[in-house]
This record gives sequence, structure tokens and C-alpha cells, in this order.
Amino acid sequence: MAELNMEALNHLSFGAFIKQRREDLGISLRTLAKDLDVSSVYIFDIETGNKYAPSNEEFLTKLFRNLNITPSEEEDLRIMIKINRKDGIDDYLIKQPLAKVALRLAENADVSDDEWKEFIFRLQQLNKDKEQ
Repeated sequence: MAELNMEALNHLSFGAFIKQRREDLGISLRTLAKDLDVSSVYIFDIETGNKYAPSNEEFLTKLFRNLNITPSEEEDLRIMIKINRKDGIDDYLIKQPLAKVALRLAENADVSDDEWKEFIFRLQQLNKDKEQ
């Protein structure tokens, strides 16, 4: 598992990242939509955050290929998708009620971004240890 690019996660949403990359490559909204076989309104809604990032693997593969997304960027974008979607989080909180307690305690303690970054780093280390 690659280390989270905290800078990207803090400053960009999935849609904003996609829009920035599309514009950096000089690809119009209409051209990208045509290449992905979707409407330009759909792409616009993703870029502006009016729609969640898609979860369709075929669509994501085409999108990432069209925007020359690197494997590292893809991993960050997939994390953004998970963060911005409700899918799965509620289920996890039901299975792990202490996670909900931890979030409430963090809220009450007014945990800072730097403290969350440290905690996330420790979780990443746990994931690396489990993968080995």
C-alpha cells in the first residue's frame, strides 16, 4: 500500500483532481466525455462534486488511461473515492463500534489535522506490517 499523499487529499477532491488533470492535458470536457461514452454534463457533475466519483471499474480504467494517471495517483484517487463515498463506512462503524467512539473522542478533543496525519501514518504502518 502506497503512503497517502496527504497534500493531494487535503487540497483536492476526486472531481477537482480530474478537472485539473484534464485541463493540464488540454482535453475539453466534451472530448473526455466522448472518449468515455458519457455525457459532458456527467463529467461536469463529477468535476464539480455534484455527483460522487464513479465506482464502475471499467469507467475508472478508461478515465485513468485517458488522463494518463500514474499508478501512485490512481491509488490516491481510489482513496479519495472511498473517503468521499458513504459506501461501506456505515457498515464498518456498525461492525466496529469503538471506531465511532474514537471519532467522538477525537471530536471532543478537537484533534488537529497534524494529529490525524500522525494517526493515519500509524495505521499505514499497521497495514504494511500485515502485508508482509
